[in-house]
Amino acid sequence: MFGKLFRKFFPVPDFLMMPSVGLDISETSIKFVELKPFKLGFRLSRFGSISTPEGSFSAGKIVDAGKMKEALIKLKKDYNLDYVKVTIPEEQIYLFELNLPLVSLSEIKSSIELQLEEHIPISGSETVFDFSIISKNESGYKVQVAATSKSIVDGYMNLLESASLKPLSFKLGAQAIANSVIKKGDNITCMIVDFGNVHTCISIVSAGYTLFTSTIDFGGQDLTKIIAKGLNLSLQESEDKKKQFGLSKPEGNESEKDPFPILLNALAVLRDEISKNYLYWHTHKDEKGFPRVEIEKIIMCGGNSNLRGLSEYLSSTMKVKIELANVWINVNSFDNYIPEINFNSSLGFASAVGMALSDISYD
Repeated sequence: MFGKLFRKFFPVPDFLMMPSVGLDISETSIKFVELKPFKLGFRLSRFGSISTPEGSFSAGKIVDAGKMKEALIKLKKDYNLDYVKVTIPEEQIYLFELNLPLVSLSEIKSSIELQLEEHIPISGSETVFDFSIISKNESGYKVQVAATSKSIVDGYMNLLESASLKPLSFKLGAQAIANSVIKKGDNITCMIVDFGNVHTCISIVSAGYTLFTSTIDFGGQDLTKIIAKGLNLSLQESEDKKKQFGLSKPEGNESEKDPFPILLNALAVLRDEISKNYLYWHTHKDEKGFPRVEIEKIIMCGGNSNLRGLSEYLSSTMKVKIELANVWINVNSFDNYIPEINFNSSLGFASAVGMALSDISYD
């Protein structure tokens, strides 16, 4: 692979460099990010988002392929997309670690296949999996395995191909986010909280590997509905109040309906779920009986993570360092280039950015 300094002085001609497009599909939106080489890294070439047709996609499963096909055809037509790298939500992926004896690299896959049914409720013949070697010593390998059913992958393949999109790769959504928000080569252990519209996905990453994932059926839409019910407002009025005030009180107008106490009670649910996963990680030992590495901080991303006062509230109540993600940390330095997406909006593109970065050399 060409290194960064080589690319600086002898850049690859644009017509020889295939754009890297990350595609993130969720219940409420379909987002993409396209990256191209630029100085000592990459730059945002294009990005876009359209609404997912209602009832067409749920918990990582394609519910209505016809509606989804129409949406993807529109996305392809509007932005002239071709090759894409696609996330698969955590709900459809099984993530686990295995300890394997010392075998040749060519035998690792078959060794994993023999143990699949001990860890996932899918027969080996119906499973698609990928793996990464976490470590190797005199006793063998420690590998991370991500597995799903062939029917899930086939469903995505058929859908994308029906919309004339060519999938290059698939990756667990949490792994894509880690690609985006954790500096390449950083061996930190951290928790990532992706606070979306419908779900909140929690993952724990250590030394570059996503070792744990959990999904909470609670998202920004739930907050909007709770405000609407508590203040007797429409959903749009409630969404506006949520974005305007968050966990800050309206000032100078006593007649202003205050969402603060309602949001505070609702967000206690999110805090408790995050705390439960945080505690589980620190109180359960790994497969060999050793204590797990301590989580150093929590990184927040997702379209609802920029709620005013949220990170401060979680940090003060959980007594943990919490920060909002920089989704461009592996794309380029802000000294060289400022992406066209503003910071708040960029938090909702973490999966797409991370997917665009997957399989790219950072050397």
